[in-house]
Amino acid sequence: MTSNADLQQAKLDASASQQEADRLRTQLYHLREQISVRDAREQARQQGYDQGLQKARQQGYDQGLQQARVQTPPDVQPSPQLLKASFDSALSLARQNHELRFQREFEHQLNAERQRLQLLTVQHQHDFERASSLINFKNSCKTPRSIQTKFRVA
Repeated sequence: MTSNADLQQAKLDASASQQEADRLRTQLYHLREQISVRDAREQARQQGYDQGLQKARQQGYDQGLQQARVQTPPDVQPSPQLLKASFDSALSLARQNHELRFQREFEHQLNAERQRLQLLTVQHQHDFERASSLINFKNSCKTPRSIQTKFRVA
């Protein structure tokens, strides 16, 4: 009898172990999937940033070239130094615009997070006050032992 019960217990243990291993495999699969998605998003973000920077450089170069052409008389060719200076100023302006945009986005996210934390703090304070009032109410409803013994029913 004992060996039969031991055998059944071993089978149950093996089945539980197999189920746990399956659950862990599934969990690992999902974690790997999440990591792949996160990496793909980061790669796409970086690629988009690089493309935006390249486009800004090109626009800055084009704007600098246009400014140099407008500022120089038609019979004079702009010098490479003038073109480089115009390009550098346009690139600097594009960088400033990007930095300002990123700063505004960051401040917006920061303010949203602050508001969320303030709301959570208020909720926690409300929950704490409610729990405290319930505890105080329960404590006030308890009858002291000395009163219980005086009015004990026989």
